[in-house]
Order: sequence, then structure tokens, then C-alpha cells
Amino acid sequence: MTQFETQSTSPDGRYRIEAAPWEAGNSHWVYPPRIVDAVSGACLFEFQDQRWSLDRAAWLSDTQVELMLRKYPGQLTGQGIRVWFDCAGRIARCGEGAGVELADLERALERPCLWVTENHRLPAIRSAEPRSSHGRMLGLSG
Repeated sequence: MTQFETQSTSPDGRYRIEAAPWEAGNSHWVYPPRIVDAVSGACLFEFQDQRWSLDRAAWLSDTQVELMLRKYPGQLTGQGIRVWFDCAGRIARCGEGAGVELADLERALERPCLWVTENHRLPAIRSAEPRSSHGRMLGLSG
């Protein structure tokens, strides 16, 4: 059974960002995220390809969160992809692009034009740096 760890919780506690970390190589941990509605227990979004990894989560409101994601190995997505999620509306936006249904997000993220090529940081809004049970701080270095 997959063991998920809570990485971040919305300010009102309704939504959780969870990950099931796995070791891709010697000390190379990948954190495939999923978004869960803590009230209903429903999984709102989860990657099919477990190489997607959460670097950082920043809650912008009770229902909106920005995630910085990378795909292992790191050279596939550069320094990452910034994705904005509207948990209540069940949509996401990649960078400055148009919103997509959560069911279509993974396919949309495969477009290289979305990948960050310079060091972008998410604002530290209402969110502490999450830590995993493996002691890795989930945040961008630099």
C-alpha cells in the first residue's frame, strides 16, 4: 500500500497536498503530489506518471495553491513548472496560460513551452516549507 505524507494544508484545513515519496536513485527522492479534499476524502488530482515531483507549495487562499513541480530527472523540465490550482473550481493554470480541467493537466504539462528556464520562486504566502519524513525540505534552492 502506498504511504502518503501531508506536505501542505490549506489555511482552512479543507485541502491537503500529499505525496508518496520514492527513491529514484542514491539520495534522489521524488515527491509525486496529489491534492485531496480532506472533508470528502476525494482525490482531486494525482499524476499518472510518478516522475512528477513537488518542490514547493504556496497557498494563495483557502482554495488556491501554487505548486512548483519538476519531472525526474530534472533536465526534463529545467528548474520546474509553476502550476496554479483552484481546488474549489477543479481547474489549473500552467504559468500564464489558460485554465485547464484537472483531468487534462498532466497532458498540458508535457508541453516544453511551459518549463521554467530561469530560477523563479513562489511567494511564501501562508505556507511553511513542508518537510518529508525523509528530512528533505521541499523548496527551491538558490
